[in-house]
Amino acid sequence: MPCPYLTPEELAAELEISTRAASGLIAQGRIPAIEPSPGVLLVSRLALDAYRRRAAGEGIPIPPIKFSNKSLGEQRAEFEAESGMSPAEWERRWAADEIEDSAENMRLAVRAASLLLYGAEQGSQRAGYAETRSSEAFDVAGDGSASKSKK
Repeated sequence: MPCPYLTPEELAAELEISTRAASGLIAQGRIPAIEPSPGVLLVSRLALDAYRRRAAGEGIPIPPIKFSNKSLGEQRAEFEAESGMSPAEWERRWAADEIEDSAENMRLAVRAASLLLYGAEQGSQRAGYAETRSSEAFDVAGDGSASKSKK
């Protein structure tokens, strides 16, 4: 099974364009990417598939994604203000089917998992918890789709 994420170089190879052009698509927000650590960009294969559909006129346009310069604490505070709970509590309740399945709630679940994993990467004592909860909360099928685990 191929890795679910691509580097800008791998993205360029998939699209048969230069690495510079692929990096431009990311910088413009036309293909969303995550930055798991400083200077490292990764593009989800799902984002690549959505880009290909949009390029073929089949998808809906997405707004550009802007990278945040905010600290982890500021991002967590924004999440808590928006959702009414901590990322860990949101993820626990979402995985336990206590929160309705919707596109917006899926976005918040991914954001919660990202904040937890980013915190773990930054040396948090919760590293094992974040990795365990994220692997339990998300089920990535062989076809590249993501869905909530049913326990």
